[in-house]
Amino acid sequence: MAYYYARRPCPVERRDMSPPRVRHEGIKKTVVVNFADLCQSMHRKPEHVMTFLEAELGTNGSLDSYHKLEVNGRFVPKNLEGALKRYADEYVTCRGYWCQSPNSTVLSKEDGIWCVRCKKCKNRRYLRQG
Repeated sequence: MAYYYARRPCPVERRDMSPPRVRHEGIKKTVVVNFADLCQSMHRKPEHVMTFLEAELGTNGSLDSYHKLEVNGRFVPKNLEGALKRYADEYVTCRGYWCQSPNSTVLSKEDGIWCVRCKKCKNRRYLRQG
């Protein structure tokens, strides 16, 4: 058993995401100012991340012309950061035992089902339908 652990590449590559910068507009609207940068660092489309966040937070939202996310409701940065981490775990990070890379995955739709493919280890994982 020690042989397998010794052969695993160490340390595992990790993604350091900047926390969401949140601004409140009025009492019922929250704006994530750096939403485009967060999506770009994860290599994902803002529309897909927005759909996930809307489902996680139980609210509606929209993207403005500068790709800032505006969601209905008042949310603290910690709630949004937790939801973004869950998104990264589900849709961005490879779950291959030897790989676990956050930078080499591609999200695609195959036969109507979302699939995360890793370019490094060729691992393929089909995602549950939300």
